[in-house]
Amino acid sequence: MAPTDRRSRASEEAGEWLLRLQAGELPREQREALVDWLRESPVHVAELLRMASVHGALEQFEHWTGIATSGAEHDDVVVPLIAARQGPAVPAKKRSGARWLAAAAIACIAVIVGFLAMSWRGQVIQTDRGERREVALADGSVVQIDPETRLRVKMDEHSRQIHLDTGRALFRVAKNPTRPFIVHADATTVRAIGTAFGVERRSQGVVVTVAEGKVAVDGPREDGAVQTVESSSGQWVLSGANGIVLVANEQVTLQMAASTPQVRKVDSGRALAWAEGRLIFEDTPVADVVAQFNRYNSIQIQVQDARLAARPVSGVFNAANPEAFIDFIQAGAAVQIRREPGGHIVISSPP
Repeated sequence: MAPTDRRSRASEEAGEWLLRLQAGELPREQREALVDWLRESPVHVAELLRMASVHGALEQFEHWTGIATSGAEHDDVVVPLIAARQGPAVPAKKRSGARWLAAAAIACIAVIVGFLAMSWRGQVIQTDRGERREVALADGSVVQIDPETRLRVKMDEHSRQIHLDTGRALFRVAKNPTRPFIVHADATTVRAIGTAFGVERRSQGVVVTVAEGKVAVDGPREDGAVQTVESSSGQWVLSGANGIVLVANEQVTLQMAASTPQVRKVDSGRALAWAEGRLIFEDTPVADVVAQFNRYNSIQIQVQDARLAARPVSGVFNAANPEAFIDFIQAGAAVQIRREPGGHIVISSPP
């Protein structure tokens, strides 16, 4: 998504949230959703503040001290944003002209303060189509995030918890034996202390690939239980029936209601090449290759020929260069390329 489109969408969403805030106190579910939305991007915070015109409203509003700061009594991160005013009240005619703006400012400030007070809830990181990010976490770990991925991060003094809701990510974990690094993806749990590994959620299951060090993986069990123990070396191992310990250049796919998963040897550099913006395929159907390119680019490719869609492809491609893939297809098969408005590409058989 282009930056202008992203900001335009953020403005629309900020306007919707502002309307909800002006309508009255939000229920708990919506408050949590708003906090998650604010955490997704600093653009969201900026747009909400801009639309509420906080500064201009506070300049004319004398009762700002009545702002609700739910949770402030339990969290010392909540502080007054502006010192209390001393002096004559603003004339009524000026106050009436800014009443709606003041209400918006109150709501917006309450949200920002509440957002700070609720910071313990964790961080939400989300990417759009075509967007790749590298994020440094508070513990020093680094996450490389693929397009169309959503992560929830929660850290405390005991553990580092990551929930992979969609997509895939590569984790380079800062070593800290007293705070295990745990990634949850569906019913799969991956535990590590100091290592590098990738986790991907697919329709058929969860794929875990280790680049460095060692991780313990626990998949879905019939009784829903997760049993873990810690070895004398400080690495986490699993005592459950589906417990697996992976080392560098090993990969496993875990499926719900599947038999015991098998660990396979892989070249982790190739398997995790997507983290560097490279797509590597080996006898992969054109339809699947196109689906991958479409995740990484605003230009979308459509294959209208069933036989071509099933044709296997092998090669290494730059994820951000769909034109190179089109050239590759044209060089190896008789196809017709049609470019649609907006840059989209349609591949079909010649007439």
